[in-house]
Amino acid sequence: MPVSTDAVQDALARLGLSGMDHFVKRLSQGQRRRAALARLVLSESLPLWLLDEPYAALDAAATRLVGELIDGHVARGNDLVTPRPDLRFRGLKHGDRWCLHVLRWVEAWEAGRAPRVVLEATHENVLKYAPLSALKRHALDLN
Repeated sequence: MPVSTDAVQDALARLGLSGMDHFVKRLSQGQRRRAALARLVLSESLPLWLLDEPYAALDAAATRLVGELIDGHVARGNDLVTPRPDLRFRGLKHGDRWCLHVLRWVEAWEAGRAPRVVLEATHENVLKYAPLSALKRHALDLN
């Protein structure tokens, strides 16, 4: 997903890294973590985020910001990992399959981040929204 230099600078600024002209290896552990999390700011519109320990090595201010980013993402209906016992949903685990709305898939595909699909389990009406060639390129059961 191409982004402008200004967008990158804005994302870094939101995470308290404005004016940093250092190579990443010269940053502290916390600063490296903030730089990595700036990608969340740049990908707020993507439907699927897979986060592994998103609060690790963060100070209180960065923890709050990441929480706000995640809360905003979830508020847009993009949460597939939080267990919801009240809905009998245990949350997704590695290797699980799930149903993704076709418009969300197309949105991710257009952003260059489409998840893999199982064509055998994909309804033919999906072809009204996504080309078969794109689905085949992302098919688990063909590749």
